[in-house]
Amino acid sequence: MSVRFKIFICLAGLALVLWGSSAYMATQVFLERFDQLDSQRVGRTLGRVNEGLRDRERQMLAAIGLWLRDNQGGGRERSGTEFLNEFDMNALAVVSASGRIEMVVLRRAPGGEARLTSTDEAILADLLQVKSSKGSGLVMTSLGPMLYAVSRDASGVSAIAGTFVGGEYEQYLRNSLLSELSILPASGSLMELFRGRSEESQMSVMPTPKPGSNQVDAFSLLRDAKGEPILILKVTEARHSFLDGSANLRYFLGLSSAVAGVT
Repeated sequence: MSVRFKIFICLAGLALVLWGSSAYMATQVFLERFDQLDSQRVGRTLGRVNEGLRDRERQMLAAIGLWLRDNQGGGRERSGTEFLNEFDMNALAVVSASGRIEMVVLRRAPGGEARLTSTDEAILADLLQVKSSKGSGLVMTSLGPMLYAVSRDASGVSAIAGTFVGGEYEQYLRNSLLSELSILPASGSLMELFRGRSEESQMSVMPTPKPGSNQVDAFSLLRDAKGEPILILKVTEARHSFLDGSANLRYFLGLSSAVAGVT
């Protein structure tokens, strides 16, 4: 074997090693970037879900304030059922200035004819008494988690309106997205995702997808009126950027290796 041929083999081997190392590093960099794009996309979707909940709270807060003003202040009175139908809510409760529940109305409650228990009514009454004048948030009832809004008039009479987070409302959120949405209890192994994070960062957690997974998830931890975890929102989307990008990279690397072999 001539010296020239040996030098050629060495140089070719070195070139192959350099090409392979560069291709591997480039692949890792590109795949990481593709994963970042997918995470950013599902994070934006989760942000829209959280913003949708806040918008619903603001809408409910304005609506219950108007209803209480009209019914207690001599305006156009509407029955509790009319109010719930008009604003597409599920529950309405009125508490007197002394703290006694005067009225509870349910509309399309989960489970058909189910009703709030005395414990539920006590929880709602407590919310009305603790809040200064207005407030909103989440509370757990026997019929499931409820998004609520509170208003109080000058005489001390309070009203609370609520929408059950689940069923029709969950379907409404799901229909507004091009993603899969799950509303899960704040318990079990999923809570490990939020351990050691601030409350603000717990609103958007995107774990690294498992190897071979075709989906990317984003999670948000929601808290009740007392600051305790109550719900986990989970948004799932396909890893479009990662899957398409990795397929294009394989094609490019295969083509470039074939060209290098021919030349």
